[in-house]
Amino acid sequence: MKKLNLCCGDDYQEGWVNVDLNKNSRCDVVHNLDIFPYPFQDDSFDYVRIIDGLEHLEDIIAVMEEVHRISTNGATVEIRVPHFSSLLSFTDPTHKHAFSTQSFDYLTGGFENYHFYSHAQFELLETKLQFWKFHEITGIASLMRKILPYYEKLFAFWFPAMLLTFRLKVKKHG
Repeated sequence: MKKLNLCCGDDYQEGWVNVDLNKNSRCDVVHNLDIFPYPFQDDSFDYVRIIDGLEHLEDIIAVMEEVHRISTNGATVEIRVPHFSSLLSFTDPTHKHAFSTQSFDYLTGGFENYHFYSHAQFELLETKLQFWKFHEITGIASLMRKILPYYEKLFAFWFPAMLLTFRLKVKKHG
Protein backbone atom coordinates (compact mmCIF):
# COMPACT_ATOMS: atom_id res chain seq x y z
CA MET A 1 0.00 0.00 0.00
CA LYS A 2 1.47 3.34 -1.05
CA LYS A 3 0.67 6.18 1.37
CA LEU A 4 0.93 9.97 1.06
CA ASN A 5 1.17 12.47 3.93
CA LEU A 6 0.37 15.96 2.59
CA CYS A 7 1.20 19.10 4.63
CA CYS A 8 3.28 16.93 6.94
CA GLY A 9 5.27 19.62 8.73
CA ASP A 10 7.22 17.71 11.38
CA ASP A 11 4.66 14.85 11.46
CA TYR A 12 6.92 12.56 9.44
CA GLN A 13 5.39 9.13 8.82
CA GLU A 14 7.84 6.27 8.21
CA GLY A 15 7.01 4.32 5.06
CA TRP A 16 4.94 7.19 3.63
CA VAL A 17 5.74 9.87 1.06
CA ASN A 18 5.80 13.03 3.20
CA VAL A 19 5.16 16.37 1.46
CA ASP A 20 5.40 19.92 2.77
CA LEU A 21 5.92 23.45 1.47
CA ASN A 22 8.59 24.27 4.02
CA LYS A 23 12.01 22.91 3.12
CA ASN A 24 12.95 23.11 6.83
CA SER A 25 10.21 20.65 7.77
CA ARG A 26 10.87 16.94 7.95
CA CYS A 27 9.63 15.82 4.54
CA ASP A 28 10.59 13.76 1.51
CA VAL A 29 9.17 16.11 -1.12
CA VAL A 30 9.09 19.91 -0.96
CA HIS A 31 6.10 21.21 -2.93
CA ASN A 32 3.65 24.10 -2.71
CA LEU A 33 0.27 22.34 -2.66
CA ASP A 34 -1.39 25.42 -4.15
CA ILE A 35 0.53 24.72 -7.37
CA PHE A 36 -0.91 22.10 -9.72
CA PRO A 37 -0.29 19.45 -10.83
CA TYR A 38 1.35 17.77 -7.86
CA PRO A 39 4.58 15.94 -8.70
CA PHE A 40 2.96 12.49 -8.71
CA GLN A 41 1.51 10.28 -11.43
CA ASP A 42 -2.17 9.42 -11.71
CA ASP A 43 -3.40 6.56 -9.51
CA SER A 44 -0.26 6.50 -7.33
CA PHE A 45 -1.58 6.31 -3.75
CA ASP A 46 -3.89 4.01 -1.79
CA TYR A 47 -4.06 6.23 1.29
CA VAL A 48 -3.77 10.02 1.53
CA ARG A 49 -3.83 12.03 4.72
CA ILE A 50 -4.02 15.79 5.16
CA ILE A 51 -3.82 16.48 8.89
CA ASP A 52 -4.09 20.14 9.93
CA GLY A 53 -3.13 21.37 6.47
CA LEU A 54 -6.14 21.82 4.19
CA GLU A 55 -7.22 24.98 6.00
CA HIS A 56 -3.97 26.63 4.85
CA LEU A 57 -4.53 26.02 1.11
CA GLU A 58 -6.25 28.39 -1.33
CA ASP A 59 -8.59 26.25 -3.45
CA ILE A 60 -10.12 23.30 -1.60
CA ILE A 61 -11.91 21.94 -4.69
CA ALA A 62 -8.72 22.04 -6.78
CA VAL A 63 -6.75 20.33 -4.00
CA MET A 64 -9.35 17.59 -3.70
CA GLU A 65 -9.39 17.13 -7.49
CA GLU A 66 -5.63 16.68 -7.39
CA VAL A 67 -5.90 14.23 -4.47
CA HIS A 68 -8.50 12.35 -6.54
CA ARG A 69 -6.18 12.27 -9.58
CA ILE A 70 -3.18 10.87 -7.72
CA SER A 71 -5.23 8.35 -5.69
CA THR A 72 -6.25 4.89 -6.80
CA ASN A 73 -9.91 3.96 -7.12
CA GLY A 74 -11.10 3.04 -3.63
CA ALA A 75 -8.24 4.85 -1.89
CA THR A 76 -8.89 6.26 1.57
CA VAL A 77 -8.46 10.00 2.18
CA GLU A 78 -8.21 11.17 5.78
CA ILE A 79 -8.56 14.88 6.48
CA ARG A 80 -8.43 16.73 9.81
CA VAL A 81 -9.31 20.42 10.06
CA PRO A 82 -10.48 22.82 12.77
CA HIS A 83 -14.27 23.04 13.15
CA PHE A 84 -15.73 26.46 12.32
CA SER A 85 -16.75 26.97 15.97
CA SER A 86 -13.24 26.31 17.22
CA LEU A 87 -10.89 29.00 18.39
CA LEU A 88 -8.30 27.01 16.40
CA SER A 89 -9.98 28.13 13.16
CA PHE A 90 -9.23 31.77 13.88
CA THR A 91 -6.05 31.67 15.96
CA ASP A 92 -3.62 30.89 13.13
CA PRO A 93 -3.38 33.84 10.71
CA THR A 94 -2.37 31.46 7.90
CA HIS A 95 -5.77 29.67 7.99
CA LYS A 96 -7.84 30.51 4.89
CA HIS A 97 -10.94 28.34 5.46
CA ALA A 98 -13.30 27.20 8.17
CA PHE A 99 -15.04 23.80 7.94
CA SER A 100 -18.34 22.23 8.92
CA THR A 101 -19.56 18.64 8.83
CA GLN A 102 -20.96 19.41 5.36
CA SER A 103 -17.79 20.88 3.85
CA PHE A 104 -17.22 17.92 1.53
CA ASP A 105 -20.84 17.46 0.45
CA TYR A 106 -20.05 19.00 -2.96
CA LEU A 107 -17.72 16.06 -3.58
CA THR A 108 -19.74 13.29 -1.94
CA GLY A 109 -23.18 13.92 -3.43
CA GLY A 110 -24.61 15.68 -0.39
CA PHE A 111 -25.53 18.72 -2.48
CA GLU A 112 -27.06 17.15 -5.58
CA ASN A 113 -27.80 20.51 -7.20
CA TYR A 114 -24.09 21.37 -7.25
CA HIS A 115 -22.61 18.16 -8.62
CA PHE A 116 -21.18 20.03 -11.61
CA TYR A 117 -18.58 21.94 -9.56
CA SER A 118 -16.13 19.06 -9.73
CA HIS A 119 -15.57 15.81 -11.58
CA ALA A 120 -13.80 14.36 -8.52
CA GLN A 121 -16.13 12.14 -6.54
CA PHE A 122 -15.70 10.65 -3.10
CA GLU A 123 -17.80 8.55 -0.78
CA LEU A 124 -18.09 9.86 2.78
CA LEU A 125 -17.08 7.03 5.12
CA GLU A 126 -16.95 8.92 8.40
CA THR A 127 -17.25 12.36 9.94
CA LYS A 128 -15.90 12.68 13.46
CA LEU A 129 -16.38 15.79 15.55
CA GLN A 130 -13.87 16.24 18.39
CA PHE A 131 -14.77 18.49 21.30
CA TRP A 132 -12.66 20.10 23.98
CA LYS A 133 -11.90 17.94 27.01
CA PHE A 134 -14.34 19.86 29.24
CA HIS A 135 -17.22 19.06 26.88
CA GLU A 136 -16.20 15.40 26.76
CA ILE A 137 -16.03 15.09 30.56
CA THR A 138 -19.37 16.80 31.17
CA GLY A 139 -21.23 14.74 28.54
CA ILE A 140 -22.05 17.74 26.38
CA ALA A 141 -20.00 16.32 23.51
CA SER A 142 -21.91 13.05 23.54
CA LEU A 143 -25.24 14.88 23.47
CA MET A 144 -24.16 17.23 20.67
CA ARG A 145 -22.96 14.29 18.51
CA LYS A 146 -26.43 12.70 18.87
CA ILE A 147 -28.08 15.81 17.45
CA LEU A 148 -25.34 16.65 14.93
CA PRO A 149 -27.64 18.10 12.22
CA TYR A 150 -28.95 20.60 14.77
CA TYR A 151 -25.69 21.12 16.63
CA GLU A 152 -24.05 23.21 13.92
CA LYS A 153 -27.17 25.29 13.28
CA LEU A 154 -28.16 25.97 16.88
CA PHE A 155 -25.50 25.12 19.44
CA ALA A 156 -22.04 25.33 17.82
CA PHE A 157 -21.12 28.63 19.42
CA TRP A 158 -22.58 27.67 22.80
CA PHE A 159 -20.54 24.47 22.91
CA PRO A 160 -17.64 24.94 20.49
CA ALA A 161 -16.06 21.88 18.94
CA MET A 162 -12.36 21.56 18.33
CA LEU A 163 -11.58 19.45 15.24
CA LEU A 164 -13.28 17.63 12.41
CA THR A 165 -11.94 14.43 10.87
CA PHE A 166 -13.28 13.11 7.58
CA ARG A 167 -12.60 9.74 6.01
CA LEU A 168 -13.43 9.64 2.32
CA LYS A 169 -13.19 6.92 -0.30
CA VAL A 170 -12.06 7.84 -3.83
CA LYS A 171 -14.63 6.97 -6.49
CA LYS A 172 -13.38 6.76 -10.08
CA HIS A 173 -15.53 5.75 -13.01
CA GLY A 174 -14.24 3.38 -15.71
